[in-house]
Amino acid sequence: MKQVVLTLMFLAITTTLWAADYEVGPGDSLSISVWGVPELSVPVAVRPDGKITLPAVGDVAAAGRTPSQLSEELTAVLGDYVKNPIVTVTVAQVTNNRIYISGGGVPAQVRHLIGSASLFKLLS
Repeated sequence: MKQVVLTLMFLAITTTLWAADYEVGPGDSLSISVWGVPELSVPVAVRPDGKITLPAVGDVAAAGRTPSQLSEELTAVLGDYVKNPIVTVTVAQVTNNRIYISGGGVPAQVRHLIGSASLFKLLS
């Protein structure tokens, strides 16, 4: 019975995560593209403090925001440097979906959920 309850709880959590827009997290790799300005179009990694660093702009908080929210903020910030910037933020690699496993006779480990993998698939 305890296993069934835990499985249902994990399914509820993963369903909730899929229903929401993706939020950028520490460790993610992003591709920032500023249309017509190749000097500002760069790949960046989200640092453990949740920030990214862009040329001419410096540090910008990225963690906890969706790519579209980050794009809007970068458009506003880059408006001081570029006339009418068009900024696109693409998540190139997701690495912040970590699962910590311990107890139950298995060695402690950290696993990454990649792509469409779910917590249920990991437990199976």
